[in-house]
Amino acid sequence: NSDCLSNSCSTTCQPAMGNTLKIQARQGDTNYTDNQIVPWIKIVNTGGSPVALSNLKVRYWYTADHSVAQETFCDWASFGCGNMTRAAVPVSPVKDKADYYVELTFAAGAGSVPVGGEVEIQTRVNGTGYPSMPEANDYSFTNANVYADRTKITLYNAGALVWGTEPPAYTNQGLYLQYWATTNSATTTDPRSQWRLYNPDPIAIPLSEITIRYWFTYDGAAGLQDDTGYTDLVGGYSADRVITSYV
Repeated sequence: NSDCLSNSCSTTCQPAMGNTLKIQARQGDTNYTDNQIVPWIKIVNTGGSPVALSNLKVRYWYTADHSVAQETFCDWASFGCGNMTRAAVPVSPVKDKADYYVELTFAAGAGSVPVGGEVEIQTRVNGTGYPSMPEANDYSFTNANVYADRTKITLYNAGALVWGTEPPAYTNQGLYLQYWATTNSATTTDPRSQWRLYNPDPIAIPLSEITIRYWFTYDGAAGLQDDTGYTDLVGGYSADRVITSYV
């Protein structure tokens, strides 16, 4: 599949023969668990001809960690930030360690990657409101503090993948519901339980999409009552406690 600029690109995409471009990257900060991503990127030309930046696209793949809008910044570029466009693009379906990528594209005014030379870009990404963005689950993440080749940041020339490997498809592991019966008596009039949802996936799942059912036998004639003693949900107690009879 040669459509490497879409989210449907398969792993059969290969770098073009004779490609002389590559990506190098390093970290722009040393805090990998704060509220921003700061990748510094170089496009390096090892060939004998200049390559127009306007033909190129760069993608940095990452996990947003929160369901908020993404904000991107150019802190510095060797050809001028005004000659570059940034876009945080959702990946659907999500890929392994990536539900977003930052795509960098370039205007004609950016010029070219010179023969045997390079251009440098210092970018920054955060979620609206600056929620935490731990980087260990980001596909393109590197903790290098000096520039080195980075094949998990992808580069495209005239629509074709010429450097790097896109993240593979992601297989969802699903949610785990953990249960603890806090009342041990088999004859209690006040059965109690604690539940905990665990999400091993790198993609957040809105709680508004989740329903939990506790199935039991109603043995008495009196009315039923339910209560939430504790929850760590933002906003406190859940108001959505419904007892439904299926008898």
